[in-house]
Amino acid sequence: MKTLLQFIFLFCFIFGSGQRLVISGKSTKSKTFHFDFLIHYSIESDGNTRDVLGYVNSKNPNYFLKILRLGETDLRAKLFSAEDKETFNFKVKQSTLKGELMFDFEYQDSSYLSYQLSYDHPYSFTKIDDKTLRLDIFSNKRRKKILESHTMKIGKYSPSIFPAYQSLFVHHSDLGSKMNYPENIFVEESVFKYEKGNDATVKLQEVRKIDFDLPLNN
Repeated sequence: MKTLLQFIFLFCFIFGSGQRLVISGKSTKSKTFHFDFLIHYSIESDGNTRDVLGYVNSKNPNYFLKILRLGETDLRAKLFSAEDKETFNFKVKQSTLKGELMFDFEYQDSSYLSYQLSYDHPYSFTKIDDKTLRLDIFSNKRRKKILESHTMKIGKYSPSIFPAYQSLFVHHSDLGSKMNYPENIFVEESVFKYEKGNDATVKLQEVRKIDFDLPLNN
């Protein structure tokens, strides 16, 4: 866990400093995705804790970038874009140049956006108190069966970065602002449970303002 957290710290530092990243590979798209916030959460379930990193654009919640560590040396990135209806996949290589940690993004392929498990599920927000908000997502319009429930400790933040939590942890949701809470908030901590699965506890580790462009070139 200590090694992983050290990696997270260095990773955040490189991205936050605006250091140039090398992008290689080919795709059918030619565009640039901009990110202005890095969000770092930890999630604990069944006695195991792992870290989740997300890069978001606070002005455009229709895409986000998620960093995955699949093994000690295997780093991957997935960019989910509702605008393109695609998931763009990258390999991530870590290296050191003149004593500085570098990351190279190698484009692999893209596929139809499978981020959403389903669509148009009814949902409701219930404000328990000034710092506690519950999100329930139902299986159908009768609202008798809850697919997943999130009890969240929230704080005020401008701009709203609630979509970061939604993108990373709310399974039955679309990308975008359809489910966004009408106030500028972020999720500090939450306990969520799915219809099928164990409870999990999510804790915010860091919110970092960044200025990062990820080009996707032909």
